[in-house]
Amino acid sequence: MASVEVFTRRFDVHGKMYSHDLREKTFADWPFREDCNCTPEKMAKAGFVHCPSVNEPDVVCCFFCLIELEGWEPDDDPWYEHLKRSPTCGFLTMKKDLICLTVPEFYLLEKERLKIYVRKVCHKKMAHLRDEIDMLLGLTDTLAHLPFVPSSKRDVHLSPHLAYCEVPKPGNFHNAEGGLRGARVMSL
Repeated sequence: MASVEVFTRRFDVHGKMYSHDLREKTFADWPFREDCNCTPEKMAKAGFVHCPSVNEPDVVCCFFCLIELEGWEPDDDPWYEHLKRSPTCGFLTMKKDLICLTVPEFYLLEKERLKIYVRKVCHKKMAHLRDEIDMLLGLTDTLAHLPFVPSSKRDVHLSPHLAYCEVPKPGNFHNAEGGLRGARVMSL
């Protein structure tokens, strides 16, 4: 899955990819050519842009819904594969040819494309944040099992009270009443 930076770069560049010819030009190094169902022309017609990497030479991305597909076989049908994995893609569901769209219709399409981009970036950032939280809570859980060693005279009289601190486990943020769990400081 692409990073936020890659999504942003693709969103910016793919705004120009409403043109079939521009999409087809991205397939200059496409591994499937003759005697294949997934030719550059058919891939571009299905809304795909070729986005190869060193390890994945057959990665494509829809310029509209930003879905990535890889692992193409010569007999794969690009339109069918796109529709199967992204049935609500605005490009696939367009009722008119691009050159026949009115300005308001094109505006609505671009608005939908922007919503898809924002949704994907937000999901990516939320997943990253969840991973960070789980990692930090894992560290907290690990630290909770370490013995408390006072480092100053002030800490010596705190040590009996720290035995009662409750530290939540990763993913266990709420108590039975729905409130947030966490370490409680005991009054001295």
